[in-house]
Amino acid sequence: MMNFITSFLIPKVNIPIISINSCYKNNNLHLDWEKINYNQVINLKHFDNILNKDNDILTKDQILEYNLLKIDGLPTLIIVIDKSNNKNVVKEFIFNKSFILMIDAGSIIRKSFYDKFKNINLNDAINKDIFMII
Repeated sequence: MMNFITSFLIPKVNIPIISINSCYKNNNLHLDWEKINYNQVINLKHFDNILNKDNDILTKDQILEYNLLKIDGLPTLIIVIDKSNNKNVVKEFIFNKSFILMIDAGSIIRKSFYDKFKNINLNDAINKDIFMII
């Protein structure tokens, strides 16, 4: 008797449940790379490992370039590249890991990285292992 009555009391509503992952599953992400300055104002509170502000580690010969990847306008990844001695070597990857995992964009980020930075050495990069498996 109760099953019969509850079907009349609860209206049937067809509301589609939309998750963040389903919005990004079709890979219509807008990825944007830009070079940034070390002192540029970026909200780093969502990044897992914040840039090392200790400049004593750097030698005089090092020329560092900071590249920021934005996905749909949200800062997602910072790549620190050492451009000294006419070699391009990745020094460090700095992630907004929670956002990358939430939208499942790891493979898209790696593809974009390899398309933009061809023939770059990342063997000794900090957080390389996270970049490869995220």
